[in-house]
Amino acid sequence: MASLLDEYRRYAIDHGVFTAEGDANGINKSYDQLRRVFISLVDEGKGNELFRLYDDVDPSVQCWAAAHTLEIDEARALVKLEQIQKSGDPPVSMDAEYTIQEWKNGSLRFLPS
Repeated sequence: MASLLDEYRRYAIDHGVFTAEGDANGINKSYDQLRRVFISLVDEGKGNELFRLYDDVDPSVQCWAAAHTLEIDEARALVKLEQIQKSGDPPVSMDAEYTIQEWKNGSLRFLPS
């Protein structure tokens, strides 16, 4: 049975693939699954495990892990997002840029209140 972190990684990869293909249904479905697994990780006290994905080979996994850890360790997550943004690897570098922008504007939250 796959661990929650393995599931998270799979859905983050799927999201990146569907984004590159322009498959809106795939993007939405993978996002919903990614969010579900993220909430489960946090609910089980395993949110810090996402930091292990900062060095994943897939840039979409890195970007999602950094975005989802903004509410866990903002400074560390912003450093990672800035690194991804500067990589120039489209579309993930643009995703990181907009994530940083929305976070700093105060309009981005992932954890339920």
